[in-house]
Amino acid sequence: MKRNATTPMKKTNLFPLLAVLALIASLSSFRGANRTAFDEQTRNLPAFHEIGLAYPANVILRQGGTQSVKVEGDKDQLADLETEVKNGRLSIKRKDEDRNWNWSSSGNDRVTIYITVPQVDHLAVSGSGKIKGEGTFKAKSLDLAVSGSGGIQLNANVENLSSRISGSGSVELKGEGQESTISVSGSGSMKGYEFKTNSAQVSISGSGSCEINATSSLKSSISGSGRVSYEGSPSVDSRVSGSGTVKKRG
Repeated sequence: MKRNATTPMKKTNLFPLLAVLALIASLSSFRGANRTAFDEQTRNLPAFHEIGLAYPANVILRQGGTQSVKVEGDKDQLADLETEVKNGRLSIKRKDEDRNWNWSSSGNDRVTIYITVPQVDHLAVSGSGKIKGEGTFKAKSLDLAVSGSGGIQLNANVENLSSRISGSGSVELKGEGQESTISVSGSGSMKGYEFKTNSAQVSISGSGSCEINATSSLKSSISGSGRVSYEGSPSVDSRVSGSGTVKKRG
């Protein structure tokens, strides 16, 4: 008499899954172990009216009567954060440029810097940092510069505005101005539909874009596939080399 062969039960091999889970737990533990406690510091600095951000931080900027600079973040990050004033310019950067961090510089890992200053006439971002204004800034002249993937977001009432964007960064403006000069090189963007200016001169080289609200005159020059989109009813003088466009917002 033949006995029916019994098929052995297949056992699931859990080793690869367990190994992956162990690795994830180990990396999370390593990351957590290499973080230090959260810290807050007040930096007492000489007076300044310009800010240069060359650090992956979020800057919250206010215009007020008394100057103050407060920084928040991981203790190790703050220990390597340099805030130095020379000739009226506050430079924010790393003390040790070669240091390797064990965490990312985005989201909750970013250092936050709160700055209150009576007057500001120049803001520059180099890298992935961001400057965001709270309230409305008033100045005779305001110069903005973004190099890299960072950005500036501001509400301003000024007579003369200059904005330069190089790379993939952005400038977002609200408010009013008399004369505005805007330059975009690369794939960056100027978002200014809510910034009403009397006259505007716009220059774009590459695939960047500029959105502007001009009431009197608009002069634009495009080299490449860039785009100028405007609101208002200005007289328009445009020169385009390539596939770029200058159009009224519709």
